[in-house]
Amino acid sequence: MPLGVMRISLLLVCLAYEYQYWKLMTDWIQDSLHERNIRAKGPMRRNPIFARLDQMDGFLGYIWRLISQVLEEGESWVVLSLVGQSFEP
Repeated sequence: MPLGVMRISLLLVCLAYEYQYWKLMTDWIQDSLHERNIRAKGPMRRNPIFARLDQMDGFLGYIWRLISQVLEEGESWVVLSLVGQSFEP
């Protein structure tokens, strides 16, 4: 094989490798931006009533967010206490 053809072949292989690396990096960046946007929006609530209550201002909004937070944090304690009760003799 002539030297010129070998150099062109090597150049094409290097370009293909660089393209794959570039594509991998751009895919990684796009995925990370997508995940960041999902996290920034926060969890989506399916019920529009709860979504409106979450956005409410004033005393009622504060009370709703407090009750919602207590219920979300207490959920794991309820599950753990039920599981713990099932293991007692």
